Amino acid sequence: MKSLTSKFCLRCGSPEGPDNPLIEGLCLNCFVKERQIVKLPSKVVVVRCSSCGSIFVGGTWTQFLGDDRQALEEVINKTFVKKQNINPNIKDVYVEVVGLYSGMADLKITARYGNAVITQSSVIHYEILKRMCPSCLSIKVKSYEAILQVRFVRKQKSRGLEVIRVKTFLNNLKNLRNNVTDYEELVEGIDIKLNDVSIARRIANTLKREFGGVVKESWKLHTVVRGKRHSKLTISVRVVGVKPDDYLIVGDEVLKVLNVEGSELRVKHLSKDLVKYVKIDDLMKEDFEIVPPDEAKIVSCTVAGYESGGLKLSCDDGSFRIVRKVLETSVSSKVKILIYKDSHYLIL
Repeated sequence: MKSLTSKFCLRCGSPEGPDNPLIEGLCLNCFVKERQIVKLPSKVVVVRCSSCGSIFVGGTWTQFLGDDRQALEEVINKTFVKKQNINPNIKDVYVEVVGLYSGMADLKITARYGNAVITQSSVIHYEILKRMCPSCLSIKVKSYEAILQVRFVRKQKSRGLEVIRVKTFLNNLKNLRNNVTDYEELVEGIDIKLNDVSIARRIANTLKREFGGVVKESWKLHTVVRGKRHSKLTISVRVVGVKPDDYLIVGDEVLKVLNVEGSELRVKHLSKDLVKYVKIDDLMKEDFEIVPPDEAKIVSCTVAGYESGGLKLSCDDGSFRIVRKVLETSVSSKVKILIYKDSHYLIL
C-alpha cells in the first residue's frame, strides 16, 4: 500500500525516491516529456564570416575554427543557455548539436538536477548566414587605421641577422595575420598597414621589448566627412634586432648583451669586465656589428710580447696573433680574444 506521506509523479504515479526525484511534481521521465530543460527558439541563425570563419555572438565577432555544426552549438550555448531560460532547479545545462540535415538540427540537451543527470532531445530549424567580418572586409579593400613602420638601427649595407629575426617574429604573430591589410618590404624597412590601432601599438611595443628599439607615434589627417576629421596613426619603431648572449662589436670594444630592456640594453663590457646600460638612442650614433653566439669563437691566449703598438699573443689554438692593446697587460698574462670572420678582438 502507498504511504500517505509519499509523493508521486502527477503524470505516471511513480513514487519519489533517491533515484527518482520530482521536478514540479513530475518524475524525470515525465518532466522531459512535458517541459523544456532550456527554452530555445524554433530557429537559430548563425552569422559566420565567409573568409575567416569567425562567428557573430553577443554583439561581437569571435574567432572560431570549427565547422558549421560546432558553430551552431557554440551560438546556442553562448546565446540561449542563460539563467532566465532555464528551470531554476536545474544546473549544468549544455546543448550538443548531434546532427544537421536540410536546415534542421538534432539536439541533445544534458543537465543535472541534484545528483541526477537529465537528457532531452529536441529539433530546431537553423540557418548559416555568410558575410564578411569587419577585419576581413578591411583586408579585402585594404582599409587601415594604423601604419606600422619597422626600421632598423644599422645601415642597410650592414643589416642581415636583425632583418631575418624580425621578419620571422612578425610571421609568427597571430595578431598580425588577422589584422594586416597590407604588407610591404622596402629598402628602408617594412611597412605594415593594420585595421586596429591597439594591435599596431601592441606589435610595436612587442618588437621594442624583444629586440630593443625606440617607438614614436604621429597622427595624420586622412579624411574629413561631414565636418568630422578622421586621422590615421603612424607608428615608427627603430629596431636593433639583438637577443641576449649576442655580442656587439663597437669599434675595438666587445659588448655581450645580457638583457634587452626596451629602449636600453644591459651589456657586459668584455675588455673591462664592466656591466652597464646602453641606450638605443646612443647606439644609433655608432657603427656596430651584431655577432650571434654561435658565430663567435673565443680563444684563450698568453701575452708573448709587444709588437707594432699592439700585443703579440700565443693562443691555445696554435696561432700567433697581434691585436690592438685596449687594456693594460703584462708579458705572460692570460687573455682571451673573440674571433669573428677575419677579425679578432681582445677581451678579458
